[in-house]
Amino acid sequence: MELRQIRYFLALSRTLNFTRAAEECNVTQPTLTQSIKKLEEELGGALLLRQRNRTHLTHLGQTVLPYLQAVFDSSIAATMLADDISKGGRMPVRLGVCDAFDIDLLGEPMRELNASFAGLELHVLTENDSKLAELAFNGQIDLAIISRGAADETHFRFSPLYTETIKVAVSGRLPIAGIGDQVSFADLHALPCIGMRDSQVFQDIVSSASKSGYRLVQGHWVQRLFEALVMVQAGLGYTFVGNRERLPDGARSLSISDEMPARTIGLAELRGKPSSPAVLALSALLRSKTYLPLH
Repeated sequence: MELRQIRYFLALSRTLNFTRAAEECNVTQPTLTQSIKKLEEELGGALLLRQRNRTHLTHLGQTVLPYLQAVFDSSIAATMLADDISKGGRMPVRLGVCDAFDIDLLGEPMRELNASFAGLELHVLTENDSKLAELAFNGQIDLAIISRGAADETHFRFSPLYTETIKVAVSGRLPIAGIGDQVSFADLHALPCIGMRDSQVFQDIVSSASKSGYRLVQGHWVQRLFEALVMVQAGLGYTFVGNRERLPDGARSLSISDEMPARTIGLAELRGKPSSPAVLALSALLRSKTYLPLH
């Protein structure tokens, strides 16, 4: 399927007239007719039906019209974007941020980047570690701030930004919130835990507790830390957070007396992927920043 075939079909769908569509596309009518015939062969059926002086879309034509329109529009948009970039008019930077990273920390680097590059176009996506690693590997984002365990270093260059200790986040609605500033796996043993899917750190904590003879009861499951903290605030259970993560009102963090895995958050960049000056500058800004613990 060629883009010109789609363009001819879209013109026909608007005019419902082969002569006018050919004029609009600046081709001869036989050329347009032949291209439409080839498109119909590729799609496996007639797209238009001519009855005497009347032409209309078939059911197949009506069905594929929005999809072919989207393909054509995306192609035009991609061409315009490439032209803008080649002329220095736009400078897109796509950054993925794991939900364990405090997005407020991006403020200063983004301000500096914006001041340095005219036409900067920042795209910031928040997702879990595994999804961001997938997007970065597929080239859909330029940089990913993720946990070390999610960055396969055969594919990524991983630059540590900080390492944080893991604590327990609870609200005053749970009894353990009032027993002091430190808890143990024994204190958590019978309480509902809010588990995080696709989190290697969470799985490591569950494994550490199990080796100590305690089973953490997963009362609820979430994909991202944000949802877990909403549940904590509502008193549905406790979850695990790093000491650099912001807590909602009514929640507090408690240290854990048992041996716990640490979590290293860093910048993952796909090896061998060419980067624009703006992407390289953002990478340098993020790696040079000092990250202080919040609690």
